[in-house]
Amino acid sequence: MFLCLLLLNIFYYYLFSDLSFSVHILTLFAALSMGFIYLSLLIPSIYYSGTNGSSIVMLIFILSFSGGAFLINSGTLTFDTLVSIHPLFLACGLLLLVIITLIISLLISIKIFLTSQSR
Repeated sequence: MFLCLLLLNIFYYYLFSDLSFSVHILTLFAALSMGFIYLSLLIPSIYYSGTNGSSIVMLIFILSFSGGAFLINSGTLTFDTLVSIHPLFLACGLLLLVIITLIISLLISIKIFLTSQSR
């Protein structure tokens, strides 16, 4: 799947310009990092509360995206500010967010596993 998307991005690069290739790569990286964050939050919540944990994580994601849209629409966070940030800084920030979320997920999963074993 990733290889197919990469080939599609290279096709867009030759069809449009260098800008479209960087936009597609950043979008692909953002989508993959959001997937990693979603799964890293989903696993401990399912350990803790069973199948209801997935609905809790989905609610958190919906509320966070709704909050981001509200900040952009209210003028507190403008779209021009987001576009003017250097792409390497955005990629490093997303990668750091993914790493922190994975570490927190691992620690929570270990804590839940140890408490379930001690019963």
